[in-house]
Amino acid sequence: MFLRAMLAAAVLLLTAAAPVHAQVTDDAAFINHLYGLAGNVTVRPSAPTVGTTATLVAKFAPARFALLICNESANQCELSPNPLVTTTYGFVLVASGGCLQTNVKDDLLLPAQEWWSLCAASSSQLYMQETYLQ
Repeated sequence: MFLRAMLAAAVLLLTAAAPVHAQVTDDAAFINHLYGLAGNVTVRPSAPTVGTTATLVAKFAPARFALLICNESANQCELSPNPLVTTTYGFVLVASGGCLQTNVKDDLLLPAQEWWSLCAASSSQLYMQETYLQ
């Protein structure tokens, strides 16, 4: 009797439909699934060069829902959504790899703001990746 019950349970489990998972076929589909979005996702990488004066590196963009900025230079840089960024005011991006990542899920409207930067020396290279929902 016990053996019949176990076999019946095994048959029931094997014939039950498996849950349907989202099909993720590319980066955009993964981002849509991760954030629960609907629409076309565009990723725009760039490499702004920043000097010792405040430079606009990312314009105000309401459709931007994620932003990554990394410091690739050998100089310390500061980053801020405020044009009054200075060497003592802003998020510090340490030399050779300091990064700031922001997204709407964690930071609300912060990624959409305009972002300013300045560095300790001229011709400092940043890496920036903007992700947009269109």
